[in-house]
This record gives sequence, structure tokens and C-alpha cells, in this order.
Amino acid sequence: MATSGAFAGGSPGRGFAPRGRAEYRLDCAASIIESQFGPIVASVFRVLAIQPCHVRRLYVLCKGTSHKNIRKAVTVLIQHGMLEYEEAEHPIFYAKIEDVLLRLHFPAYAHVIGTMYGTLAERIFEQLFLHGLMRLSRLMGTVVQLTGGQYSQTEILELFRTLVQDARVIQLHGAKDSELFTFPDECKNLDKLISQEDGATNNISADQHRYWTICHTQLLDKLQTRWGVTYIRAKISDEAAIIVEALAALRQSASPEEVATQLKRMGAKQLSREHIAEWLQVLISEGEEIVVQAGMYAYMYNHSAVATVSRTRAVEKTIEERYGIESMRIYNILCEKHYLEQDQLSKIAIAANFKATRLLINRLWKAGFVQIYEAARAQDRTTGRYMHLWTADPEAGRHLILDECIHIATNLIQRELKERQQHERILSQQEFLSQELSAEDAEYEEESVKADRKQLKKVLAGISKLHQQLLYVDRLMLQLRDYA
Repeated sequence: MATSGAFAGGSPGRGFAPRGRAEYRLDCAASIIESQFGPIVASVFRVLAIQPCHVRRLYVLCKGTSHKNIRKAVTVLIQHGMLEYEEAEHPIFYAKIEDVLLRLHFPAYAHVIGTMYGTLAERIFEQLFLHGLMRLSRLMGTVVQLTGGQYSQTEILELFRTLVQDARVIQLHGAKDSELFTFPDECKNLDKLISQEDGATNNISADQHRYWTICHTQLLDKLQTRWGVTYIRAKISDEAAIIVEALAALRQSASPEEVATQLKRMGAKQLSREHIAEWLQVLISEGEEIVVQAGMYAYMYNHSAVATVSRTRAVEKTIEERYGIESMRIYNILCEKHYLEQDQLSKIAIAANFKATRLLINRLWKAGFVQIYEAARAQDRTTGRYMHLWTADPEAGRHLILDECIHIATNLIQRELKERQQHERILSQQEFLSQELSAEDAEYEEESVKADRKQLKKVLAGISKLHQQLLYVDRLMLQLRDYA
């Protein structure tokens, strides 16, 4: 029986994620860990995600895995920030699923770091990502070796200081909030630093203030800022975009004079104070609150507004690609107006006819993007005295697409793992089979080797295609993510 204002239909059960959001996130996190650290680490993480426990209990739950491998897996998970625990005699370990999902964004992180600070910064970031925690001396030695001595340790140290203090994408592990992005005095004296670290203990917990790691929060913030700048550049102009970028870099409310000074520091196009003030007023008048006025002559970059715009655009684009522009218009109307009858919706959406609107809205309903309510016209709720009202929740739509992205990412990672397992023999000879041969050598090459070369190209092309699909899904996930 219909009840006034009660949920009557909603998603008919054919929408996405019947297993639940938590299960899909755990599957994706376990797949990411398996692809980067192997199946044993992934199985230990999955057990801890389902049932947090101490190591002794973990020995019982992880049947078939040796105690040594379990301890190694826990160490790896801790080193990469995928487990949390409190200091105790027998600490209980808790899996950090959301932090593991952030590892999926490594290509986007590396791209934005390389774009803003150069190839060397990308190398530094890559090593920190691969090792989780690193001492500065070891990090510099590794980067020098990877770059073939192209950069000196002094150059690497200066860039590292920039990434810590200015960019804030690298932080001290285990430091207090006020010290996370500080560069200790001993790090300025390179020889002293190396001698101290070489003689230091290898116990991370006892010497954690010497270890560095990446800061996901700041990296996500920079990605978000880049999207905001790109959006302003496409919608308004290049000058407005560089002003927004400068305002975001200041991280606080600023006057037009301070924005002009920041533009000079960035080496961007120089604009007068009056010109900057005019553009800031234009940005405020846009109504999306990407720039807000914090005082009479003070302006601030609004990160939450950029996130909202990014999420809205991502959902709209997804619906338009799947169901067409008319469906997107109906969805936007329901998100804005709420609780409309079908004939009202047809008139507002300027649809071709009532039947066309019904077909479009039914498709959105089956997918879970819109919901239907039954509202009684009278208290007796007799037949014919109730109406069906349609509505849409932007957050529900965002979560629906985000859950689907997580599920797709899991499938893509699993497909790549399966490809690598099936063609392990071919991939193990990749270095040999990828060598270019002269025409004479190629003529006398064995047929089996030629077949392997051909097979290798096919396998690598398939893996590359999976990577491209994963990058697309990851970009959509980043746009839909809640940065609060």
C-alpha cells in the first residue's frame, strides 16, 4: 500500500552493486595489492580488512601461509601505509582500504608532479611510491643511480626541499602536524645527514622521524587545482586561469597585489593589480564560487566548489554518453527541482512527447539514477488518489558511478594479472625478444623465436590497452572522489 512521502520504487534492484559498496572496494584494494606486491600480501590484507586482529590471530586465520611470510606481508603493508595500529604489546592491525585505493592514482600523481616540477621530481616521487618509506640519503643515492649521474646530490636535495616545503607532496613519516612539511636542519648538511643515517637503526618505529613518504592529501589537492584551472581556461580565459592557479598556490586569502607577486614567482604572465581585481570579480560573478571574496580586498580559492563542479560534470558526462543528452537534461532537472510528476517533467524538459519522457526516465530509473515516490492526494489513499513523483539525488548518482568504476578497475587489474600469468614464459623473455635484429640475423632466426616475438607484441598490446582503459576509469574516479 502506498504511503505519503514513503519510498515506493527507487532502484528496482537491477542497478549496480548488488553486493554492496564495501565488498567492491575491498575487492579492488586486494587486486591493487596483488598486482603490486603479490598474492600473499593481498590475502593477508583481505583477512585484516574482514577481521582486524593481532599477528598471533593472523597466523590462525591465514591457513597455508607460513608465519615468516605473514610477518613479511604485515611489514610491507605497514611500510606502505596500508595498515594502522596502536602501540601495544600485541597491537591489533586495521586495514586502510581507502588508502590502498589511492594507489590506483599513481599515474595521475606522477603526471602532475612531472608537469609542475620536472622529470627529476617525477623520479623522486616514483621511488617514494615504490618503497613507501625512505631515508633521504638512500633516496638521493637511488635517484642519482637511476639518472646515471645526470643530477648532483645537491640538485636533488634542493628539489626535494621544494617538494617538501613548497609543494608539500612529501612529508615526514610519523611527525606532528606542525612538523610534517618542515625540512630538518640536519638535512641541510648532506654529509652529516648521510653519516647519521648510515649509523642509525633500521627499526622504523624507533627512528621514524628520519623517514619520508608521499602525502596523498596534497597530491589530490593539486590534481583538483589543475582541473579547476583547466575548467576556468576552457570556460573563461587563459588570464583568469593563471589568476586562479596563483590564488590556489597561496593557500589562503590574498589581495590582488599578493596574487600579482605570486604570478611573478611562478614566472607566469604579469598582470596589473587592476586587471587582476577585474578578473577576480568576473570569477565571483560566475556563481560557481570557485573564487570567493573573503574581505574587502581579499579573495580565496574555494577547493570544495571545484570538487563539486568536477563531480557534477563527471556525472553529467557519464549519463550523456550512456543515455543521451535528453536523459542528462531530465536528470539535471530532477536534481534541481525534485519531486515532479511525469507531465510536469515533460514540459520542463521540452521533450518530444509524454511517451518519450517515460522511456527516458524509465531507463534512468532502471540504472538507479532517479527514484520514484508515491504521494497520497488525500488521507484516505483510495485508488486514483495518489500520484507518482520523480526525483534524483546527485550524491546517489555520484556513488553509483564511483562504485561501478571501482568494479571495472578491479576487473581490469584481474584481467592484467591473468594475462601475465598465462604468458609468463613469453614475458620473462621480453628483454631478449624485444631486441631489434638485422635483416641477416632475422633471416636465420628460428621459427619458434619468430612466433614468440609475434606473440609478445600481441600480449604487450593487450596489456597496454588494459592500462589505457584503467587510466580512463581512474580519471573518472578522481573526478568523482569526495575530497572533504
